[in-house]
This record gives sequence, C-alpha cells and structure tokens, in this order.
Amino acid sequence: MAKRVWGALKALASLKVAIPLLVVLTVVTIIGSLFPQPDWFRSGWYLGLLGLLGLSLLLITIIHIPRILRRKGRNALIGVIVTHAGILVLIAAAIQGGASASRWDFRAIEGEMTVVPGMPFVIELERLLIEEYDPSEFPGIELAGLPNKRQDGQFRLHRTGEVIAEFTAAPGRPGRFERYTLLPSISDIGWVFDLVLIDRQQRERTLTIRPWADPTFDLGGEQVLAHGTGLADERKAQLLRLVDGEPEVFAALGVGETLERAGYQLRLEGFRRYSGLSVYDRPHMPLLMVGSLMMLAGLVWHFYHRYRD
Repeated sequence: MAKRVWGALKALASLKVAIPLLVVLTVVTIIGSLFPQPDWFRSGWYLGLLGLLGLSLLLITIIHIPRILRRKGRNALIGVIVTHAGILVLIAAAIQGGASASRWDFRAIEGEMTVVPGMPFVIELERLLIEEYDPSEFPGIELAGLPNKRQDGQFRLHRTGEVIAEFTAAPGRPGRFERYTLLPSISDIGWVFDLVLIDRQQRERTLTIRPWADPTFDLGGEQVLAHGTGLADERKAQLLRLVDGEPEVFAALGVGETLERAGYQLRLEGFRRYSGLSVYDRPHMPLLMVGSLMMLAGLVWHFYHRYRD
C-alpha cells in the first residue's frame, strides 16, 4: 500500500503528469464556459481535477527546490516559491468557491418580502425608481433595447424580524452586505398588478398578476385571463376570455375602477414594479485576492532576481 502511494506521488511530481492535467483542465474549463452546464464547475470531478493539479504543482515545487537553490540562488528561489504558493492559493480558492459558493436568481416586487430558500435573510424591495430616456432627445434612435437612464432599487434586508441592512442597488452598481452581493437585472423589469375579487358573499381576496406566472383566474365560473397594457401613467388591466378558442378582450380596468360580472366584483387596486435579482455568496473572494497578490509579488521578485545572487 505504501509503495502504491509513493508511486502515485512520484507520478504526480512529474511534468509528464502535470502538463496533461493542465491541458485537460483548460479544455474542460473552455467547454464549460462556451456551453454552460448546471453546476459544471461545482461537480466533484472538476474540483478533483483542480485538487490533483494543485497537489502536482506542490510536489514539483518541493522536488525542484534544491536544484533552483543550487543553480540560481536564494533570491530566485524565494520568487519561485512565492509564485507557486500564490497559484496554489488560487487553486484552493477555486475549490472552495466550487464547493461552497452560492447564487440565487429570483424576482422581487415593490412592497413585498421575498423569501428565497437557503438565503440567510429576507429581501424587501421598498421602491424601484425607473427613469427612461426621452425619445424626443434622441430622434432617429431606437431606445427600446437600451438600458434605462436610471434604475435604482431601494432594498432592505431582514433577519429574525429586524432590518439588518438598507441600501440602493442598480445594474452595474450592486449592493453589498457582509459577503453577499445583490445585483439587479438590467432587462428583467416590469409591472405586476393587484386585482381585488369580491364574491357573492362579499368575501375579498387579492390576486397579484405576475408576467411569469399563470394569469388566469375564475370569475363567476368563467376562466379569465388578465394582463397589463399602456404606459406608466396610463396603465390598465385588460381582461380576456376565450371565444371559439381565441382570446377576446371584454373589459379594461383603470386603477380604482370596478367591474361587476355574474354577481362578482373585480377592482384594479394598482400597479407595482418588479425587478429580477441575483444574489451571490462568494466566500472564496479573499483567498482569490491573496493568491493573486502572492503570485504577482513572486513574479516581480523573480524578475529582479532571476539570476544567481
């Protein structure tokens, strides 16, 4: 058993193993970047390849220390060791990130608490401020595909019933709390609206119509589909029903307006904005910074002391 372990370590300490490992890892990383797969960089086999490469680099460095010291001297050896140690720290950071980093993608609605499984706090989008470019200022330019002039989300983070953080975040200007980063989407924004449905017994319930969810509901025994139309200040809720298999608009409600149908009342309470969000937990970032600085310092040191003292 000991001979097998020693033989495996000797093999890993060879460039004949390290270089193919590096080539395979590079190819796999490129493929995973060009054709993203779920949890590709968090899989056990990928992290195992990283670990083998790190162990191989460590063993090669240890074996070559006497030769470097003899041929190039102590100062050159310091540069090599610090550079290789920085690479090992970067590999360790990549493994830690693959094993423990998290990302949550979801949508938050103005005035609502958003609970995401696994996230250690609750997010409240207090307000989303949108300012669009005035088309009259840019004649002849299609503005629909451009980012908004302003897109500021005012957020609160809650934990155990208390507000633990408040900040404003926007695309390209994320909010941060502890080791978590909150980044709003640049394009996944829009409107939801609330309909208050009152049945024949005068019981009320609120229907929140979301673009990403089923917009149909029962209105007096009839299936109705709802969606929002119009500009920000003149938005309405259109109500549609199926006639011969085709959707047909039978009503449009402005904010505060009520429709009576089959003994039911339907009132448009109002519109609210929503925004797509990504929350990142990257505990390996400090290690990445340390590894990068170590590698840079080692390279600079080795550049100035690459010849024998």
